[in-house]
Amino acid sequence: SVKHLKAGDQFGELALLNSKPRAATIMTNENTLLAVLSKKGFDRNLKNSENTKLEREIKELNNFGIFKNITRTSKSKLVKCISKEEVKKGQYLCKENDESVYVYIIKE
Repeated sequence: SVKHLKAGDQFGELALLNSKPRAATIMTNENTLLAVLSKKGFDRNLKNSENTKLEREIKELNNFGIFKNITRTSKSKLVKCISKEEVKKGQYLCKENDESVYVYIIKE
């Protein structure tokens, strides 16, 4: 199939993220100016971005008493397991006698 890309679109990131060969052939229809990011630059910057996010989330865990005395390694593993959910006013998170399957941390 043919997909037409326009200014601001990107391609190639999935192949880099998944370390897979290209899944498409790309050809220009007109003279085109591209910004090109190397695999090395992509990996380095993506890794830095992920590390910054990880550090911020680990620091955030320190605000909650239950996590204060666990190791940084354990916090790093926990951060990868935590999902964030927005809950509407009046929504039940759990009810008496429900099976306990989650720990809830109120952020705001």
